[in-house]
Amino acid sequence: WKGLGRMMAEVTAKNWPKAKVFVVTGVIGTGPIDMLLETFQAKAKELGLTIVGIQNGEYKQETELKITQDLIQSGRDFDVIWGNDAGMGQGIIQGIKEAGLLGKKVILTTNGSPMCMDSLAKGELNGTLNYSPGFHGLLYFLTMYEYATKGKVPQLIYLPMKYITKDNMKEAMLWEAANPEQLKMAEEYFRAQVKK
Repeated sequence: WKGLGRMMAEVTAKNWPKAKVFVVTGVIGTGPIDMLLETFQAKAKELGLTIVGIQNGEYKQETELKITQDLIQSGRDFDVIWGNDAGMGQGIIQGIKEAGLLGKKVILTTNGSPMCMDSLAKGELNGTLNYSPGFHGLLYFLTMYEYATKGKVPQLIYLPMKYITKDNMKEAMLWEAANPEQLKMAEEYFRAQVKK
């Protein structure tokens, strides 16, 4: 979660330097979201981003829509808006669309689920930080298999996260990872981790 927060700030600063950023989070006060926000805020400050607001979205699409509508109606200036998962992103997209601001504001999510991929393909979402439970399952299997057959695996294997846009969707770790392409991708990643 700390790495995800840092990555959110790094992706924003690299692609939209000096941006004014609004963040709609999962449930504030829970460990993962608090860790994410702590590292996001520190890295955003270091990279020259301005955080214009952080709001608790509670993982509810209707809540994100209302937050986005209120943000726009308030007149508060922002360039980039982050949502913490695919459903939250849908609420944000709906609010941005209704205000006629699609293409004028940057919409980003963490998650990278099939819903995010669909929104990227449609041009509604600018990018997503992709991490896949299905892909991670492949890595777990490969780790157990390596241990069972060779008796040794690295103490830690870091789970990958990637910034995915419409331009590099073929690199995404799919949530439906039970296919040869994703297994090959997982094996390549796993072998790179084992060599470290």
